[in-house]
Order: sequence, then C-alpha cells, then structure tokens
Amino acid sequence: MQTFILDASQIDSTLDADQFLAKFYNLPFQEPALIRSFLYSDETLRITKVFNWPSDAPNWVDISLLLEVIQQRSPYFYLIWGPEQEKLQDDQDEQNLIDPELQPKIVDKIKL
Repeated sequence: MQTFILDASQIDSTLDADQFLAKFYNLPFQEPALIRSFLYSDETLRITKVFNWPSDAPNWVDISLLLEVIQQRSPYFYLIWGPEQEKLQDDQDEQNLIDPELQPKIVDKIKL
C-alpha cells in the first residue's frame, strides 16, 4: 500500500494532467495512454489524500477529473478528499469576525 499527500495549492501549473500524475506518482511513463492504463490496471493499492482544493491552477480541473476517472476504473486506487481551501478560509474568517453585540458583556458586581 502506498499513501500520497496531494496539496492542491502546490500544483505545478505548467504540466498537463497526465504529466502531473506521472511526476506525482513517480511513474517512468510520459505518454498519456501508458500513464492511464498503468494506473487503471496496476494492483498496487494507492491512497491519495487531497488537501487545499480546489486549486487556482489552470490545470486543476483536468487533474481532479482524471483522478476521479482513475478511481472509478481501478479497484486499487482511492481518493480521500480533505478539507476544501475555501471552506477553511471561511471558517477562519468567521472566527475573526465576532459581532460586538453578540459578545458576552462583563457586568460589574454590585456590592450590596
């Protein structure tokens, strides 16, 4: 079993989807047909955890679609989609924006 961590924010935008997968999975092939057929049929269990997606890279859509196709065709290829980049940023923004009206008010104790 091989586990891979794909940080979508670090994708090389100069590579097409097949070239990216060949480099990412360290495959000796450069031809798209060989890369795909190898990943479809190879019996090595590959688990890829994808983080910080979607990416701003222009080739991200092609890469993510190709990953999904391989996962559908190969019983040995699994994707685990981690947190989305935009969702993480939204959560952080929500934590930073606290409405003063909703903040607990500190009330001085009145001595009786």
